[in-house]
Amino acid sequence: MYDVIVVGARCAGAATAMLLARCGHRVLMLDKDARDVEMKHSTHYVQAPGVAKLRKWGLLPALEAACPDFNIYDLDLGPVRITGTPPTVDGDSRAFCPRRLLLDPILLAAAEHAGVEYRASAAVVDVVWRDDRVAGVVALAPSGARETIPARIVIGADGPGSTIAKRVEAAHYHEAPAQQVTAWGYWAGISSDRLTFTSRPGLGLYAGPTQRDCALVGINWAMPIYKSLNGETARNYHATLAALDPALAERLRTAELTEPLRLGSTRNFLRVPHGPGWLLVGDAGHKKDPCTAQGISDAFIDADECSAVIDQGLRGEQDIEEGLRGWHAARDARLVPMHHMTIQMASFAAPSEQEAMLYGAIATDPVATTEFLGLLSGATRPEAFFAPANLARLTGT
Repeated sequence: MYDVIVVGARCAGAATAMLLARCGHRVLMLDKDARDVEMKHSTHYVQAPGVAKLRKWGLLPALEAACPDFNIYDLDLGPVRITGTPPTVDGDSRAFCPRRLLLDPILLAAAEHAGVEYRASAAVVDVVWRDDRVAGVVALAPSGARETIPARIVIGADGPGSTIAKRVEAAHYHEAPAQQVTAWGYWAGISSDRLTFTSRPGLGLYAGPTQRDCALVGINWAMPIYKSLNGETARNYHATLAALDPALAERLRTAELTEPLRLGSTRNFLRVPHGPGWLLVGDAGHKKDPCTAQGISDAFIDADECSAVIDQGLRGEQDIEEGLRGWHAARDARLVPMHHMTIQMASFAAPSEQEAMLYGAIATDPVATTEFLGLLSGATRPEAFFAPANLARLTGT
């Protein structure tokens, strides 16, 4: 009997499994295809709140050794340009853009070092119920053999298409369809010391440094514009890039695209993240458009917070269901404002007159610039920034 089974071995799953194993619990982690880490729709950014978790867990040095950091955000919003540094989180404003081929193995190695039993190529196909409570999983071995594995708690960290979420019929809320489509690629031969983001009506561009002297460069098309394209991803990518940032497009002429461009989009939702014997973390429990690049940090925060609740519950220090209800409420208080802001941003609508006025006020005020850039880094809460009193302060109205 395992204390915990974690389904999924990526950012949310490996971190949660690691933390529970460090608490002394017997943890099994299963993943159907953990080596396929680069095909996921991920903008790779680990913002300051996520960096703070890696530091807390002792994993930041491994990332620092292999990937450049940055803390300059350069936003071209059309009416104005806003450039600066976001607020610090635990004394550090840096972000990183590691490819998942780097980040995921760091987390997996830490989980195994903590004592997690890890099985790759183990597809979970069902959960086991006992007395109206999840009490384990049914997994398929590579041979096709079915195995029933009991556990006190089952954690779904298996992404937006989560098998665990489907089997427990976790309810959705705050749903919205995909707002845009992203094409991204890795370019060798160009470097950068910052994250750049360009927004125009219906279009976006993001670029930033990643490891091995490469840059990640992505293009966003609002869904109506994407549907009007002819489907030639590479041609549309380069045409949009040239229109949004001719200087960067020229730099890419002498750079090398290390592998084919990738294309992705995502729907937006939150799921009820827990029930008797089960819970959901990371993208299994909530998913939003990657334009605000919050997914990895959100996964780390989920792992840190829910593992503390589960540890206390397994030790008998509190009722685990009551603890998870509190975690659910806190999770939503943290996520929902950013969720709605992200959906709005992902439409790439032209700024209103009021928004243009706000951007102009921010661009001339270094303190306001830092606060505003915290919206993208995750250090500033949207509900605080967009409070009427704060907006009136920023715009002088």
